Formats: sequence, C-alpha cells, structure tokens
Amino acid sequence: MSKTMKKVPGTCFSLWLLLLLIAAVGPGAALSQSIDDCLECHQDRSLTQTDSTGTVHNLYVDKKLFSESIHGKLDYSCVECHEGATQDHPAGGLADVKCEECHEEALQKYEMSRHAKLLKEGNTRAPQCFDCHTMHYNFYRDDPRSSINPKNVPANCSNCHEGLVEGPGLIGS
Repeated sequence: MSKTMKKVPGTCFSLWLLLLLIAAVGPGAALSQSIDDCLECHQDRSLTQTDSTGTVHNLYVDKKLFSESIHGKLDYSCVECHEGATQDHPAGGLADVKCEECHEEALQKYEMSRHAKLLKEGNTRAPQCFDCHTMHYNFYRDDPRSSINPKNVPANCSNCHEGLVEGPGLIGS
C-alpha cells in the first residue's frame, strides 16, 4: 500500500452494498412506471406518429379496454412488451415489440404462413403480429371483441385485402 493511500475500514463492504443497490434499484426504477404514467400522453386520442412510409399511426390507448384484454387481465404493464420504455422515450418511438419472446408457438405457426413468406422476401407491407391481433386489445378468439373472432376475421383481413375474405383466417383453427 502506498504512503498516500490508507485503508478505510468498511470501504469494500460499502462499495459492494452500493453496487447491489444500483443493480437492484437503478435500471429497473426507470422502467417501473405504471400504465397510468404512460397514459399521461397515450390517453390523448389525437396522439399520432408517422412512420417512414408516411403511414400515420394512432398512439392512443384506451385504459378500460386494455385492462379487459388478455394482457391487461394478466396485470401487464406497458414495459412488459415495450422494453426500454421510460416516460422520456424519444418522440421517434420505441423499439418494435417482440411478441415472439412470449409467443414462440404462435411464431412457429406464423413462419409457415404466406404472410411470413412475404416478410422474408422483403415485403415491408406484409402483416406482422399486431396487424391482425391489434396492438393493445388482444382478446381470446371466442370474445366478440377479438380481431380473430371468426365473425371479425373477414373484416380484419379486408383491412389489407380488397375482397372480403372468407374462411378461418391466417393460421386456421
């Protein structure tokens, strides 16, 4: 030990305690906001974002409808899917949600579909999970509010396809 440095009792223990505290609270604290924190902005029905193709996306989230959805009933917060989201997230938006991180089986079915083939071929208009299942209001298939309810499939598919689509939908049942 050099003459200018003196050992301070408890320094090592204090440093470890500080590191544990940062690991336990630091990064997570910024991500632990509630749905209400996000809704400070996203309850505004006029909140939109325009993507690189010029398509305008509405960023409004209906709290009641979300709370009745599958993810809402599971008590998910926004950051469960929108990783890295903070109240100060950039106006340019967040990274894409990765549904496949929880829905691996659905991804395997999707990968066998025509839509996935189009996406792999570079078609930027090919539908992804949220195009058919909606972004925030996912309901079980038998719920009449579900975008994949058999009665809603023709209208849902018609959002992209000109003619009314008949049948069980993308994956089938």
